[in-house]
Amino acid sequence: MYRVDDRDEVVELRGIPQPDPDAPCPAVVANQAGVGLTYLTVGNRHQAGSDPKQNMAEEVALIRFPTCIAHYFGPPNDESIAGHPLAERGLKPCGVFEVRQSSWIREAERYNTGRQALDAAWLLKYRHFVFAFHDELFECIGSQIEIRETALVSDAVVTELARFVGEP
Repeated sequence: MYRVDDRDEVVELRGIPQPDPDAPCPAVVANQAGVGLTYLTVGNRHQAGSDPKQNMAEEVALIRFPTCIAHYFGPPNDESIAGHPLAERGLKPCGVFEVRQSSWIREAERYNTGRQALDAAWLLKYRHFVFAFHDELFECIGSQIEIRETALVSDAVVTELARFVGEP
């Protein structure tokens, strides 16, 4: 885990679909084309098609980071998020955040260039995102984020995410 200094600022992002606070069921797909994240949103569940025997479709977010240079998926959960280095800066459970002036980005820049001096272009090009779920969180450094919201039957979610990540 990276070390946070006095410059990191956590900002909640309201324009991104919010995860279901009870059971978001997040999944991550990564390949050379980028990193994808999917999770159930706070949207309503509804019947898929007219056949009542069909599976229930659920509102899901498909998130793609086509130029992701680093990502993390794991602890802490919502009960232990206070131990995360960004908790004192406003990181809280069940939300979507951006970390401005990110220590992690500055650290990644130093690793990548081998220099101690910070290249300001890195801070302008890359963004640090945090998706805090019920049982884990996802963090990534990427230059852009692409979002799709859809209703899918559970079995199709990861397949659709892998397809989305692989798009040019």
